[in-house]
Amino acid sequence: WELVERRAAATPDRRMLLDEADRVVTFAGFRDRCERVAAGLHALGIGPGTPVSWQLPSRIETVVLSMALARLGAVQNPILHI
Repeated sequence: WELVERRAAATPDRRMLLDEADRVVTFAGFRDRCERVAAGLHALGIGPGTPVSWQLPSRIETVVLSMALARLGAVQNPILHI
């Protein structure tokens, strides 16, 4: 998470993610999205060591969820599409 914060501070407006629909997320936008998702997950009781399984397609929201869970210290169990 420290790397996300450092990069958002150093290059907040630089593009970090771009998807097939041409949606762009900057480093600062990514950090902010992750913080909002982490806050919501924390309100649901997810924290350090909480196991969380998830299955999502390869999208911006998937990257945000994964980093939000990492921010909280949750144990991720991604179920990947085959």
